[in-house]
Amino acid sequence: MSASGVSLVVTGFGVFADVLDNPSMRIVEELSSNCFACEGFADSIQFKILEVSVDGCSSFHDSLQWPDNENNSAATVFVHIGVNSKGTHINLEECAYNNMTFRVPDVKGFQPESATIFSECPLDQPLYSSLCLAQICQALNQTVPALPGREDVNLVQLSQDPGRYLCNYVYYQALSHHKAQQKPMLSVFVHVPPFEVMPQNTQVDLVKQLLILIAKNAAEQI
Repeated sequence: MSASGVSLVVTGFGVFADVLDNPSMRIVEELSSNCFACEGFADSIQFKILEVSVDGCSSFHDSLQWPDNENNSAATVFVHIGVNSKGTHINLEECAYNNMTFRVPDVKGFQPESATIFSECPLDQPLYSSLCLAQICQALNQTVPALPGREDVNLVQLSQDPGRYLCNYVYYQALSHHKAQQKPMLSVFVHVPPFEVMPQNTQVDLVKQLLILIAKNAAEQI
């Protein structure tokens, strides 16, 4: 099936706390500056760097909640990217949780603990992506060359622990956006490691392939 009808929204995060050079920001900026369009697989693609704050993430999603009409894509897929400073792989997060427990304040000084993102839902209630992430993960590991010294290690893996910081917050918002529209929850959060662990060019190549696979998988579900 053609990917016509799929619109991708790809975000990275800016600086925060001790992360002064955020790999997710640099990946998204490189894709944007090179005009990566996912041509043939998505109708459109938007790139955005998010402020590491509840206010910044909320206002971003609010600005995208347009009413459905004939001029809108049939499916808007959020691909949020963030750094796992201690990570060694690229993690495709399968779910997000209704929980804000920030280990450090956001850039505006907000630091909730055991607080719900949406008060009408139970604390820690999970929402799961409708994308076929296991299939996408397998395909990525088959197509991307291994790193020197890590020939027997898959670079991409699945995870169900997005943390409880802004990564989890923005992902839960995206999934809730789909749920409110009674549509498949076609979004994902991608945790990337530092460039010292996995070079920038490798991560950019992986994300390019990931976006194509996501667009194709989303098109099959609409």
